[in-house]
Amino acid sequence: MDIKRILLIFSLLAGFSACSEKSLAPEREEGGFDEGMPGGSGLLYILNEGCMGRNSARLDVLDLGSGKLSTNVFPKVNPGVAMSLGDVGNDLKIYGSKMYATISCSNLVEVMDAATARHLGAIEIPGCRSLCFDGDYAYVSSFAGKEGGGTRAEGHVAKIDTLTLKVVARCEAGYQPEDMAVSGGRLYVANSGGYRAPDYDDRVSVINLGNFSLEGHVRVAPNLHHLLADRHGQLWVSSRGDLRTIPSSLHRIIPAGNERPENAKTIRIEGVSATVMDLRGDSLHVIGGGYLPASQTSASGGTAGREGSTYTIVDVRSCKVLEGSFISRPEEIKLPYGIAADPVSELIFITDAGDYVTSGKLLCFDGMGNEKGAFTLGEIPAHMAFWKRRP
Repeated sequence: MDIKRILLIFSLLAGFSACSEKSLAPEREEGGFDEGMPGGSGLLYILNEGCMGRNSARLDVLDLGSGKLSTNVFPKVNPGVAMSLGDVGNDLKIYGSKMYATISCSNLVEVMDAATARHLGAIEIPGCRSLCFDGDYAYVSSFAGKEGGGTRAEGHVAKIDTLTLKVVARCEAGYQPEDMAVSGGRLYVANSGGYRAPDYDDRVSVINLGNFSLEGHVRVAPNLHHLLADRHGQLWVSSRGDLRTIPSSLHRIIPAGNERPENAKTIRIEGVSATVMDLRGDSLHVIGGGYLPASQTSASGGTAGREGSTYTIVDVRSCKVLEGSFISRPEEIKLPYGIAADPVSELIFITDAGDYVTSGKLLCFDGMGNEKGAFTLGEIPAHMAFWKRRP
């Protein structure tokens, strides 16, 4: 859909005014934990994307100490701001004392206090998608061209001063840029080209953070999505394939350093499908799924079908794929849509989008892969962020 049409259809949330200081006391408990939470403290925020056109993006929060869930907290904490977060929540990140949420079809980045979800401000960015941070700046990928333009234009990355919450610069990227990561003084941007299907983008754009300019691109695979940087200077990027004949896949990028970006080394991790992933230490937790190539479906002429989900750990240091699934009874999750590995405890949180239109779920697993709790969330729960209370 053309960005101009999106801007006409999905107007900005109105009425940003005085904010409430209401607490995040649990509204109700959904499920709970069998034996408490090992090392659990602070909060886990969950951004529900909501169905497009319903204005149903929603923020839920799980108290990691008590194991209790509060639902739809944003309008309760901020009654004078808006009745909802807006249309389609696309990313959620905490940086310092602030929490940022991109609401893509409402064309804004909502900025909140990380401890209370209290509204601090909103930044207008058309077609905003994913968030990344470095130093005093936040970076937001946008489907809109650097100077606007339609969906056939290449997108851009907006640079935001985290103190003033103002856009201070923009840099071009590829077609429909998605996830981003910072490594070695550069910002790497995964481009999907989703509006150009079947001619997807297959490049990771490389932006020099020193002068905020585009250095070039690294070719990887079609329809790129998630991107993470590990502590060894490597990048990990997922490809969604073409959603029919080319399956999803996982790739490792060894950046080219001060050489031309196209000299980077790219390696496909054989046998690993990747739709969502999260990194904790040297363990990359990857949930795979997607669509089987037509050659792997029924010889009687059946069309490509949905692939069963996989739950894999990759040791990023050795690039070794560990055997087995990192959760028990994976068949109980209908449509895994998000994953968050608690950096403090061994807990793994996975969201289940179900059928995309009814309430989704949050499931918690311990280090042995055993389910510890389940909670009912909003429509299409996807993005999670941990906030830890200071001692």
